[in-house]
Amino acid sequence: MNRLKDKLTDVSKEKSLVVRILPLLIIVFAALFIITVIVFFIHQKASLKGDVSLKMRSSERILKDDIEKDAYLLESLIEPIMNNKELITALINRDRETLKQAGLPIFNHLSTHYHITHFTFIDSNCTSIIRLHELNLFGEKVNRYTCKQAEKNQKISYGLELGVLGTFTLRLVAPINVNNKLAGYIELGMDINNIVQRIKNTLEVEPYVLIEKSLLNQQDWESGMNMLGYKSDWNMLPKYVINNASIENIPECIIQIFSMNKFRKQEIYLNQSSKDNRFNIGYFPLFDASGKKVGIMVISDLYTHRIIDDIKTFSLAVVISLIIVLLILWFFYKVLSRIDARLSDQNIFLENTVKERTADLQKTKNELVSQHLLLEKTNEELVSFTYIVSHDLRAPLVNLTGFSKELNDSIIDMKSIIDESIKNNLISEKDIERLNYIMSQDIPESLNFITTSTIKINNMMEALLKLSRIGKTELIKEFLDVNEIVQFNIDLFAHQIETFDIKVTVGKLHRIYADRLSIEQIIGNLIDNAIKYRDSKRPLTLKISSNQNETETIFYFEDNGIGIDEDKTEKIFEVFHRIENRNVQGEGLGLANLKALVAKHGGHIWCESVKGVGSTFIFTIKGISTRALPLTRKEARPLDPLTLY
Repeated sequence: MNRLKDKLTDVSKEKSLVVRILPLLIIVFAALFIITVIVFFIHQKASLKGDVSLKMRSSERILKDDIEKDAYLLESLIEPIMNNKELITALINRDRETLKQAGLPIFNHLSTHYHITHFTFIDSNCTSIIRLHELNLFGEKVNRYTCKQAEKNQKISYGLELGVLGTFTLRLVAPINVNNKLAGYIELGMDINNIVQRIKNTLEVEPYVLIEKSLLNQQDWESGMNMLGYKSDWNMLPKYVINNASIENIPECIIQIFSMNKFRKQEIYLNQSSKDNRFNIGYFPLFDASGKKVGIMVISDLYTHRIIDDIKTFSLAVVISLIIVLLILWFFYKVLSRIDARLSDQNIFLENTVKERTADLQKTKNELVSQHLLLEKTNEELVSFTYIVSHDLRAPLVNLTGFSKELNDSIIDMKSIIDESIKNNLISEKDIERLNYIMSQDIPESLNFITTSTIKINNMMEALLKLSRIGKTELIKEFLDVNEIVQFNIDLFAHQIETFDIKVTVGKLHRIYADRLSIEQIIGNLIDNAIKYRDSKRPLTLKISSNQNETETIFYFEDNGIGIDEDKTEKIFEVFHRIENRNVQGEGLGLANLKALVAKHGGHIWCESVKGVGSTFIFTIKGISTRALPLTRKEARPLDPLTLY
C-alpha cells in the first residue's frame, strides 16, 4: 500500500499527457513522413527502371520483328528483278552500262516507295560489278557474311551488316543461276534507320545506333555520314561512333555515360541531366548476321515532363498530408487534455481512497501480527505439551514395567509356597488345580499383555517425540549424489535383497541440493517398505528413477508388491495409519515422518497404486514450492534409461 501511495504521489508530480504524448506523436508523424518520402522515391526509381527496361525489351522485339518483315519485303521485291532477262544477261556479261541503264529506274522506284538504300550486282567470284546506290564504288571483293552464305547454300541470305561506309544495313543477297550455272548475285539493302524511326514513333523514345570503331575505317565512315547529311565527330566517344544522328542532336549525358570505360556495369541510367532536360537511358547490344557484336542501341527516354508532374503530385500529397496530420494532432490535443483533467480528478480520489485503505490495512496487519504471535505461542505450547505428556507418561510406564516384573517374581515365590503346601497336603486337589491355572495361565497372560502394551505405548511416545522434533531440526543442505545414497541403502538391505531374490533397478538419478540425513531417511524408509510389503507370490522388483523440470526434481520408487486400495493412498501418510494389517513391526508413523521431511524441503509425496499389481511412491524436492498440486504420473514420467545394480 505504501508503494501504491508513493506511486500516486509520483503520478501527481508527472507531466501532463499532452506534454508527454504530443511530442512523441509529432516525432512519429515526422518519421512516417520521412519513411513515406523514402518509399516514394524508391518506388519511383523502381518504376522508372522498370519502364526503361520494358522499352528496351520492346525495342529489341521491334528490331527483330521488323528485320523479319523487311527481309520478307526485300525478298518479294528482288523476285521480279531476278526474272528480268535484260538485267540477268547484263549480269552474265558483266555489262556495267546495261546494268546502269536498266537498273537505275528500278532502284529509284524502290528507293522512293520502299526505302531501298542499296542495290548491287555481284559476279560469280563475289566481286562487285556495279553499285547503283554508289556508282563510283565497284570492282572490290565482297566478303560480307550474307554473300558468303548465299554462295555456300545457293539460297537467298539476309541479315544486318556493316557497310563500307559504316552504315548498318539490312541486306538480302540472291544467287542467280542460269542453266544450273552460277551467274552472279543481286543484293538489295535497306538502311536500319527506317527500323530505328519505327522504334522512335512506336515507343516515343530516341534511339541511337553506336558502332564500334574497331570495325570501321575513319575516312570511309566520315564520307558515309556526310553522304547521309549528318554532322559527325570520330573522336566524340572513345570506342563508338554514332551513325544515325548529328552531334548537335545528341544529349550531353549520353556522351558522358558512353565516354566512361565502366559504363557496361549497368544497363540503365536514370534521371540523367542534359541542359534543361532529364533523360532515362538504357542500351542493348547489336549483332550482325554472323552473330558478331558490332555495337549497341541506346534508348533515350525524355523524362522532363514526368518530373514536373511527379513534383506537382508529390507537393499536393505533402500539403494534404500536413493538413491531415495537423487535424489529427489537434484532435489528440483535445482528447489528451480531457483525459488529463479526468486523471487529475481520479488521482485525488485515489489518494483519499489509499489513505483510507492504508489505515484499514494497518489495522488488519496489527491483528494478523497478533494472531501470528498467538499461533506461534500455541504451537510452541502444543509441542511442549507433547513433550511433557510423553515425558510424564514415561514414569508411570516405567513403574508399570517394574511392578509387572515384581508381580511376576511374586508369582514365582507364591508358586514355590503352593508347591510346598501341596507336599504337606495343606490344600485340596480342587484348589490346587485352580491355583495352578491362575498361576500358570491367567496371571502370566495378563502380565504379558501389560508388558506388551507398555512397550507399544513407549514406542509410540518415542515416535511422537521424533515427529515433533522434525519441525525444530535445522536442515543442512548440500549438493547430493542421490545414486550414492541409494547404493548406501541397498548395501544396508543386502541380506534381505539376497534372501528374497529381490531385483533392484536404479536409473541415473539427478543431483539435488538437500539435507543428506533427511534424504537418507526418506530413501531408506521407501526401500524398507517395499521389502516389508512385497507379494509372497512373486519375486519383488523395485525400480528407482528420477526426472527434472524447471522447478523441482521428481523421484520414483516403483515396486510390484501387494499394492494398496485406491481410496487408501492418501490415508497411509496419516499418523498411526498402517498400510495393511500385517505382522509388520512399526507404529504407523514412517510415512508421516517422510511426508514431514519432504514438506520441509518444499516438496510433495504421494502414492499411485493398484491392488495386487504394485505401488509407485513419488516425491519431489525443490527449494521453494510453486506447485499447488503434485504432478500426475503422466506429467512426471521418468525419462532416464535404467541401469541394473
